[in-house]
Amino acid sequence: MKKIKAFTLIELLMVMVIIGILASLITTGAFRSIRGARESKAQSDIAALETAIERYKLDVGVYPPGDGSGNSFKYYLQDDRSVDTTGWNGPYMIFKAKDLNVNAFVDPWGSDYRYYHDQLTTGKAYLHTYPDTHITQNPIDIWSIGENKTDDVETTNYINTDDDIYSWGD
Repeated sequence: MKKIKAFTLIELLMVMVIIGILASLITTGAFRSIRGARESKAQSDIAALETAIERYKLDVGVYPPGDGSGNSFKYYLQDDRSVDTTGWNGPYMIFKAKDLNVNAFVDPWGSDYRYYHDQLTTGKAYLHTYPDTHITQNPIDIWSIGENKTDDVETTNYINTDDDIYSWGD
């Protein structure tokens, strides 16, 4: 009688375990890359917004109003018909439809970018008390609330999840 050559059950299970381990490593790396790409896009968007807002200030003489509750700056940067100012020479930034959600400029996680403008000065530095107390060389703050969609600095039980992305650094 001929002996049939085949894989044993243990050999098949070992192959499946190895494939599972490789798949989990690849998936983890892919998710890490996606997260990094989203963070880079948010940082790039914030830098572009800072530039556009500074150009607006140079032309108009004042910064667009911002109280930190959303991104009302979109109207000031894109459309002069909604702004009653002299010197407006925009648009200062063109917003793509894919980056908008009900006319708000959104971060890669779908939340509005936050914008705050404060005039309290300390020498050449600006003391900002919103969204948290910090000193910066820039009178404007722009930030994304990140992947968890929670503005970590606004919560009463402050737990820094390190996912918010700020224009004023770490």
